[in-house]
Amino acid sequence: HLLSSAAAEEEMTALEELDNESNTHPEAEVDATSNTLIPSDEHRNRKPVSQLLVWLGVSATIVPVLLTWLLITFGLSANAVIADLFAGYFVAGTVIATASLAGKRSGLSTSIVSRAVFGVWGNAIPGTLVFIVRATVAALLVAFTALVINGTDSSIPNLTESVTSIGSFNLTVGLIASAIAVLLVTAIGFIRGVASRVLQIALSSAALAAILVALIGISSKNLALVTPGVSEISSKESLLGFALVVMVVTVLWAAVAPNLAKAIPMRERGLRVFGWVAIANFVIPALVAIAALSWLGPRAKQLAVIVPLDLNALLVIVMELPQYSRISLVIGVAVTLTYALLLTLKTAALDLSALLPVKRISASLLTVVVVIGALVLFSAQPLNVALNYLVNIFILVSLFSAGWIGMLVTDVALRRIAYHELSLSRSYG
Repeated sequence: HLLSSAAAEEEMTALEELDNESNTHPEAEVDATSNTLIPSDEHRNRKPVSQLLVWLGVSATIVPVLLTWLLITFGLSANAVIADLFAGYFVAGTVIATASLAGKRSGLSTSIVSRAVFGVWGNAIPGTLVFIVRATVAALLVAFTALVINGTDSSIPNLTESVTSIGSFNLTVGLIASAIAVLLVTAIGFIRGVASRVLQIALSSAALAAILVALIGISSKNLALVTPGVSEISSKESLLGFALVVMVVTVLWAAVAPNLAKAIPMRERGLRVFGWVAIANFVIPALVAIAALSWLGPRAKQLAVIVPLDLNALLVIVMELPQYSRISLVIGVAVTLTYALLLTLKTAALDLSALLPVKRISASLLTVVVVIGALVLFSAQPLNVALNYLVNIFILVSLFSAGWIGMLVTDVALRRIAYHELSLSRSYG
């Protein structure tokens, strides 16, 4: 029924396009003061590969590597790790690619629930939850980056060093640097139009290219797909690993992409869009994860001791790579985190502007305030307590995302609302 609904949306959209083409030129707009045809980015017919390029910067870079690391620490065998990665990415990638059929000309979902369920005012409830999800993910990205930098780079000041105290609150170097980073990325997000799309695709492509260069260095070591773990595919640890992969990938989807990818003009629909989105969220990430397994698997004992208070083991593993791979890995991680933070902040600001009668600039500033507020809460805790706090928040965010997917399935399956209607909703349709 999901696919048939998407097919109905295709037919209705095709009729609309035919009607529009009979009245206006689809590739240009006419200036009111002249007869000159002005090219419009809105009507350009981009190919489905645009969706692939927009996704890869976050879906196929450091996320598969981190998932592989976590699965290894579960004590899984190499076969169980590979099975969990492929099965988890297949399920999550299929959900995302199927939802991409709902995008009206864009090739991606505008989001995950119809206005018909809650009404215009009722959408404030799920919309608020989605905003919380995205703002929290933004804070997690910044906190994770600061945590890794503080534990691996001895050339910079200690990020936990206190600059001044306001009552019982200590203003640290890391908190100031994190706030500045959020403000800078938010400023980049104000770039609009064609330049914005070019920037997104450039960042995404650069992140993937850097990670691929690093993987070439890894494969040159001729490492085997082995782990010291003994838990097989039928174990509860393997089931937990499968659930983790699905949870992380779907949270990533809900956090960074729907509103922004929707803005990429494209008339393509159907299996071509489904295929490119599936490649970006299943095929390539799974292959990157397997390559990471060949690198990290034999070093499982070193990985087990990597804790927030001591990241020297991570440095040792990275230093074993050729120099060009080390440089590419650092660049790839930096670009990926910047790109993911940019998408998350912009999408959260779009949600906030849909919830409140505020302009784009005001929505962006309010989003920054919420994200920095979350970082302040994190910094007020001891490091080990803050880490547990971040993990618990991520679990809460994943529950919101799982509920969101349930709303989509329930809305379409029970109420039999066509995807055409879902796609018309402004920010979370």
